[in-house]
Amino acid sequence: MPSLYHKIGRNIKQLRKSKKQTQEDLGKILGLSKTAIVNYENAQRKISLEHIVKLCNFYEITVNDIIGYNDTTPKNKQETFDLIDKWREEFPEELFSKNEIKLLIDFGKLLINARSVNNG
Repeated sequence: MPSLYHKIGRNIKQLRKSKKQTQEDLGKILGLSKTAIVNYENAQRKISLEHIVKLCNFYEITVNDIIGYNDTTPKNKQETFDLIDKWREEFPEELFSKNEIKLLIDFGKLLINARSVNNG
């Protein structure tokens, strides 16, 4: 099974190519070198959450899209629901915009998925 970073790299490459961008083009958008993009796409370097968010904003996709997250297992679904409930209790809606809440939820799903990949 490919690692989470292999999935992310493959998805970055597909997104970039679908927009007919070079690795250098994408590097300029993210403020990175072409080499960094090559390393992300080949899973030779772990992409930061900051750059994942920048990619999602630029391509107008969700974190789930970039990581190829599939939230179909009952365990992951329940864990996700529990996480959302905890966040709603801890952080009243007025503290965050809907976009920020969505990013927080997507980040939580990323953590759950990474845990599943690392333990699976």
